[in-house]
Amino acid sequence: MKYANALFFLGIFCSLVCQPVKAYDKTGHRIVAQIASMNLTPKARTEIEKLLGRNGLVNYANWPDEIRSNPAYNYTTRWHFYNIDKDLTTDELNLEYSRALSTKNNLLFAIDSLTSTLKKNKKDTLALRFLVHLIGDLHQPLHLGKEADLGGNRIRIKWFNDSINLHMLWDTYMVNMEQLSYTEYATYLSDAGNYKQLRSESTDVRSAFKRSYLLSRRVYNYPYDGRNAYGYYYNFSPELKELLTRGGCLLANILNAIYA
Repeated sequence: MKYANALFFLGIFCSLVCQPVKAYDKTGHRIVAQIASMNLTPKARTEIEKLLGRNGLVNYANWPDEIRSNPAYNYTTRWHFYNIDKDLTTDELNLEYSRALSTKNNLLFAIDSLTSTLKKNKKDTLALRFLVHLIGDLHQPLHLGKEADLGGNRIRIKWFNDSINLHMLWDTYMVNMEQLSYTEYATYLSDAGNYKQLRSESTDVRSAFKRSYLLSRRVYNYPYDGRNAYGYYYNFSPELKELLTRGGCLLANILNAIYA
């Protein structure tokens, strides 16, 4: 009996700790980094591999999250988001973008500052690692969410059988709906009919900010009551996939310009 009980509790323990970790924090950021890698110029690829090693963009895509518990990096905590409680028009977003750069210590300021740093010192690996990650954060709409609910972290929802928060839905569960590895997902996106169009469109951080913010308002206003998760995913999956693609292409454009 004792042996049977031991096996029973061991089985429960394994079922808890051996579950696959669901994380946009890894998969989503790696997808953005992989798409960027696919669009690097030979010159940029060579220079970046000297700094980060082969496949370095992907390998370090999640590093800024992994070191957040290290007190030495406390100054980077607010680099990962920029909360906006107000509903802004497209014209007002231009002023908001300028305000973000001037107030500092936020996602938009960090991207602008790190880009400038790399232009001055192309061997600054710390700036490069953070830039790769933060371009991914910029293309997750709840990183431009509301201060009042901490970017959706305080909004509880039901997703199939899981009780999660709205931020986690977009950080994790939406990407994992396709059940693809980051390489498979990046290939899947590159095979999409709109890939060439998205890759060829000239874009910048300001445009990406507007696009993600406007989607965040759609997310907040969507009447999801936890009873139709498939319908929710069907409604937002085109925007999700476009954001991942645009994120990778924007990162590639920035790095190609720096390391040209």
